[in-house]
Amino acid sequence: MSFLKNMKLDISKNIFKIFTPKRKNLKRYLYLIGALLFIYAYIVGDYGIYQLLLKKNEERKLKGEIELLKLDYEKLQREKETVNKGDLDEIERIAREKYNMAKPGEKVFHIIINEKF
Repeated sequence: MSFLKNMKLDISKNIFKIFTPKRKNLKRYLYLIGALLFIYAYIVGDYGIYQLLLKKNEERKLKGEIELLKLDYEKLQREKETVNKGDLDEIERIAREKYNMAKPGEKVFHIIINEKF
């Protein structure tokens, strides 16, 4: 009887020794998978660092475009005020530049720049 008890104890000790390293490896793999998921979520994911950098870059570009549009708006407002005042020189300049108008007897030349060499 004591022989069987000793045998059971030996078997249970051996089984524990066999499966223990696998549990440690399993824990290591689980930690590794968890770390990789964490890295993916915070670097590459929808709210990750990469997406944040892309959004910041897009925001910078849009702010630049807004500034350009504000400058164009101010220029058009000044142009509108001078036209409303009845400044004939300004009206003539706008007609020549924007609408390609010319006085009778004048010739208008269009210069076409060919980018290909």
